[in-house]
Amino acid sequence: MTGPDADLEQRCSMLVDRLRTRHGWALIERAEFVARLLRAARDHPAVALPYLAFGVYNRALYAACSGAEGQERQDQGYAELFRTLSAAARQRFPDVAEEAAQLAVEHTYTRIARCAEPRAFFTFAWQQLLSAARALR
Repeated sequence: MTGPDADLEQRCSMLVDRLRTRHGWALIERAEFVARLLRAARDHPAVALPYLAFGVYNRALYAACSGAEGQERQDQGYAELFRTLSAAARQRFPDVAEEAAQLAVEHTYTRIARCAEPRAFFTFAWQQLLSAARALR
């Protein structure tokens, strides 16, 4: 395959590889993640690929963390969420990073039903992190 479609597929593959490596994302198998991102890119050609990739992964993370896919996936989802929040917290709130990330995960778990948009799940969890950091400080 050559042309614009092959270029798009290659860009999706490279982005997925970068994101999986950087964030340790493993809830979606690589090939499936690329396929979902490629579909999203074809459906929304004017939207930036990284934004679409985060949306694709957020849906998967939400589904796992919600418990809809079973306990093992839920545990994996929250472990990934904790790692991601911890990394962000270490940069932004080094004095309370680990405790804030743990509280954020706990609050996300107890308040997940309030997350109205699965594509924005990480934003929801990030808000829990900000609140936890403020409370701890």
